[in-house]
Amino acid sequence: MTLTLNRRRLLATGAAGIGLAAVPALCVSPASAAPLAGGSKRTPGTAITLDGASNSRDLGGYVTADGKCVRSGKVFRSGTLAGLTTTGTRQLAALGVKWAFDLRNDAERYLFGKGKVGTVKPWLAPVGNDTEDNPYGPPVAGQVTASVIAEFQSYVSFSSAVISVGSILRMLAIPGGQPLLFGCDSGSARSGWTAAVLMTVLGVPRAQVNSEFLLSNQTLGGQYLFTEYLDAAFAKVDEIYGDWATFVQIGLGLDAGDITALKSSLLS
Repeated sequence: MTLTLNRRRLLATGAAGIGLAAVPALCVSPASAAPLAGGSKRTPGTAITLDGASNSRDLGGYVTADGKCVRSGKVFRSGTLAGLTTTGTRQLAALGVKWAFDLRNDAERYLFGKGKVGTVKPWLAPVGNDTEDNPYGPPVAGQVTASVIAEFQSYVSFSSAVISVGSILRMLAIPGGQPLLFGCDSGSARSGWTAAVLMTVLGVPRAQVNSEFLLSNQTLGGQYLFTEYLDAAFAKVDEIYGDWATFVQIGLGLDAGDITALKSSLLS
């Protein structure tokens, strides 16, 4: 039998509905998930606990090509916060998160809720098809599919999606723009591409970008994500913009000052 990751089912049934409860936990304790002071570092891929949300982790700990390290406690990625409990809201606040960027589209927010994030400021930043429900087929366990490749290509070909990702990076570059969390439905595809873009702009080598992207498979309980999906999106960048630098400047809207500020705030 072919298994598929139906995103709507994930939201409707929760982690246990697709066997996530059986997946070995990678979460740190709520205490150790608090913001880290004095340049302390987490291991790359450290999961965080947000009750009511899944696939949540810190993007800190990765090393750039020039030997700098992405600071921990600054940027987090997650699945949807629509099911965040009161405990989860407190855990989010304990991380010091100021902004929660929702990568879902209007249809998803209407059907499954926006979620309550307490004092954290919500920001709508749809990636992909931002006007209707997801037109692409769900990922298939153990199989690279043309439909998901097309979805990742849409993250680049839809100008609104590029603008949304750019808004996250620009927020991170300004005073008061962090700590920040972004998330989609399962926290795997759209969150994965957003994380890949951020890490690449920071100068993290592609091998580490791929490794971070594939971590979601541990939470999803099977191999639903493949590096071929990122390959398709990066190739679409070259096709549309000609090169990465033009994509960053024209697509994401980041000038040299923004990139300097971004690296200054997120790298040590």
